[in-house]
Amino acid sequence: MGQKKKNIFIWGASFLIAEGLKSLLNGTDLFSVAGISGSIEQPVDVMGEITPDVLVVDAAADGFQEVDFGTVKRTANPPAVLLIVDTITRNEFQKYSEAGIENIVLKNASAQELLNAVESAANRRKNYSSEILDIILGSIESKQKAEKINQLTPSEMEIVRLIAGGLTTKQIAARRNVSFHTVNTHRKNIFRKLEVSNASELTMKAIKAGWIDNIEYYI
Repeated sequence: MGQKKKNIFIWGASFLIAEGLKSLLNGTDLFSVAGISGSIEQPVDVMGEITPDVLVVDAAADGFQEVDFGTVKRTANPPAVLLIVDTITRNEFQKYSEAGIENIVLKNASAQELLNAVESAANRRKNYSSEILDIILGSIESKQKAEKINQLTPSEMEIVRLIAGGLTTKQIAARRNVSFHTVNTHRKNIFRKLEVSNASELTMKAIKAGWIDNIEYYI
């Protein structure tokens, strides 16, 4: 006895995209498109008696901003939501994640990527296309950079720039009109917080993090 096909409901997609998805999914032994709807009504209103395993939603649909994903999640047998997007920003990704959407794929994805995305959603696994993963990783990297900056006090940030500018501890003390000991203490704290062991490593980290301009310090 063959494996039971997963029911898919497509909401908000244009005719060409909906028909393309239908042809792709129905052409497998894994999926069956149980329904297709435009974007006039909420997904829960048009699914009716259908209990899909996956609700595919086109983020380009006119009524997308009004979709209540909370209502979808509160149905008796809530489907996984797979969002197809033309493009995505970090803020949008964050918003979708907060709405409980864990499967997102770009509209220009290959047939195999689309099938993988639907299968992951049907099996309740997270799935993001490679381009979206780049956005996620970029967001994490930016967050880590921000956390590193937030670890430093304004005085320490200024000293980072002065060290990167080639000033010695003695010169920095004179420039800031503080004691050599004070600057040395700041220096040790900076190296500890940023996990570097010398001025060169500190300078490279500061340039990569965008705290200083490499042109300013290396021309």
